[in-house]
Amino acid sequence: MHELRLAAERGEPALLAAVLDRRVEMLIDGGGIVPADPRPFRGPEDVARKICDVLEDDPAIITEREVNGQRGLVLHRRGEVTAVVCVNVHHRHVTELWVQLNPDKLRQWNRPRPTADDR
Repeated sequence: MHELRLAAERGEPALLAAVLDRRVEMLIDGGGIVPADPRPFRGPEDVARKICDVLEDDPAIITEREVNGQRGLVLHRRGEVTAVVCVNVHHRHVTELWVQLNPDKLRQWNRPRPTADDR
């Protein structure tokens, strides 16, 4: 997971492909709001290239977080979460990625977190 984040931050397809399983698949949900190809991306080269395309347009701060009870990455742009990625890893290689870009489904991630003063 850490290697995936570092490779994504560098934005180099070859580095990304090295941490992806040869049968990796990635699905992207834009919800019809954010342009996203509905077909799955398959194979390390296609997945790595697509990740770089998504990040190239608007660089993001990427953090490692738990997403829906599993490993994940959260992309922040201009102080707002713009993507959440669920990641499956097997034997140190990423086998599946589910990318959520739909802003309606990211609202929960952008709510202010309560502080001790709010309780």
